[in-house]
Order: sequence, then C-alpha cells, then structure tokens
Amino acid sequence: MRPIHLFAAALLIATLFADGGTAQQSEHLRFAFVTHGGPGNPFWNVVITGMEDAGKRYDVDVQWLSNPTFSIENMADFLDDAIAADVDGLAVTCPDPDAIRENVARARAAGIPVVLNTADPGAGTEQALPTLFYIGASEFLGARRMHARSWQLLQRRASRHASQVFTAFSNRRVSSSMV
Repeated sequence: MRPIHLFAAALLIATLFADGGTAQQSEHLRFAFVTHGGPGNPFWNVVITGMEDAGKRYDVDVQWLSNPTFSIENMADFLDDAIAADVDGLAVTCPDPDAIRENVARARAAGIPVVLNTADPGAGTEQALPTLFYIGASEFLGARRMHARSWQLLQRRASRHASQVFTAFSNRRVSSSMV
C-alpha cells in the first residue's frame, strides 16, 4: 500500500472512531489536506496525485488547500477554510507548529480529527500540537542517522585515500637531486 493510501486509510479510520463509530455508510466523507507547498513543485505534485488516488479508492471527497509555492503564513487561513467547511477529517504538514497551533486547536474543538503528515517537533511534550497522530519519520532521528552514515563514509574514504597516498609515496624513488 502506498504511503498516501495508508495515510488516507488512517484518517478515515480516525474519523469513524472519533464519532464513536456511528458514521453512516450513506454519508459521503470529506477530507482536506492543508500544506505549506502545492502544485508547481514536483514533490507536492506526487503527493497531490496520491491524495486524489486515495480519494477515489476509498470513495471520499478530498481537497488540497495550499498556495502554489511555499507558504507557511497562509496555512492558517486554509485551515480556517477547512474548519468552516466542516470537513470530516483534516491532514496538515507542520513546518512551523506555532504558525498553525491555534487553528489546529480550533479544528479539534470543532470535533474534526487532525493528523500530521510530518513529525511535530514538540511531539511528546506539552508543546505538541493537539493532533491524533502523525505519519512520517522523525526528522531529528532521520538527520541523526544520515549524519552517522555520512561520517562513516567520510572516514572510510579518508582512510582509503590516506592509504593510497602512503603507498604512492612509499613506491617513489628518491631522485639524486633530492639527496
């Protein structure tokens, strides 16, 4: 299952259980995905396509809310639009938790389940956003792992290079002009 399908399924399940599992089969569910990037960026184009595919697969309405270019500032307005539309579930990215904190709290207060598509830097602390959960990887742990792997490669490469330099130097003959 593609990650975005897993995301949609998780959001659907969260929505059904958020109201005690009483959602009617005939009720057509509506979800919004509010992000800091959008169409025009190859990365987001893939995510948008995945969201639309998931909407078709699970027979739910999906709406992408963002600017065509990177914008954290407008996320709050898009979140307010989704809350006003009384969507059944909301997915958000989290490049700056403080920029969307009040909006996410309002969505939760309105009974709208909110899921993050990126790690909340405040997860596990009192600064965590009031979301159900997040889908993705910890950017801190990912960066830490990448640093460790890069350091290993650098050390290996430096060791190999030093060995080659030493071997080349050892194999040189000292010329008579150097004596």
